[in-house]
Amino acid sequence: MIVACIPTLYRPPTLQPLLDTLRDDGVATIVLETEGMEPRIYKWWNRMADQARAQGATEIAILNDDIKIARGTLPAMAEAMRFDPAVGLVCPGIGTPYLAPDIGLDPVATCVPKRMYCCFPGWNFMFPAELPVRFDEGYHWYGGDDAFENDVRLAGYRVA
Repeated sequence: MIVACIPTLYRPPTLQPLLDTLRDDGVATIVLETEGMEPRIYKWWNRMADQARAQGATEIAILNDDIKIARGTLPAMAEAMRFDPAVGLVCPGIGTPYLAPDIGLDPVATCVPKRMYCCFPGWNFMFPAELPVRFDEGYHWYGGDDAFENDVRLAGYRVA
């Protein structure tokens, strides 16, 4: 079961269409209302991932609340990831159209340390629920994406 985790502060107009797409795809969702919370996104992501696991998630997707994806995107990402158990982190390619049924896995080059955005976009990515890596809560808003990707690689998984 795929569970999408979405933190939101203002519930932008893009959120409901995203939730509708996820519902149509049979993807369970956790929406975390962050108003009044300390701005520590990696803590939020860990909290939602723990909730997703408690709900029986097999794959966990972390999504921004201001994105648009095509129907079938997350199920296709999960299917591609299930095809290769060595993959611990998957995301759509930057600049690629969301044509979910044709998704495939391409290995991503090694992360460049201390770069704001690493090899995967922090706005839409998925990992197996059993992945033994957590987001480093020492980061508050930036840098934790890169650290997470690096930790996934250090744990012996590939990023695609």
